[in-house]
Amino acid sequence: AQGKAEQAAGRFHLDTSDWYASTAKLPHLPLVARAVLDGRRVRFAYESWSRRHDWMVAPLGLVLKGGQWY
Repeated sequence: AQGKAEQAAGRFHLDTSDWYASTAKLPHLPLVARAVLDGRRVRFAYESWSRRHDWMVAPLGLVLKGGQWY
């Protein structure tokens, strides 16, 4: 059985190669990271070009790619 630290480490993937430069603020990142660690679901709204979508998701992890969090 994996320990909690090993389990958490397997859920965060870091890829530091650059794609795009951004100065976006990430006020909700700590809340999402905590939800990942605690295995909790997250409710959020996403607005596309055509409409707003409300989602409830169970985040499996976070990825840092080129300075952007996914």
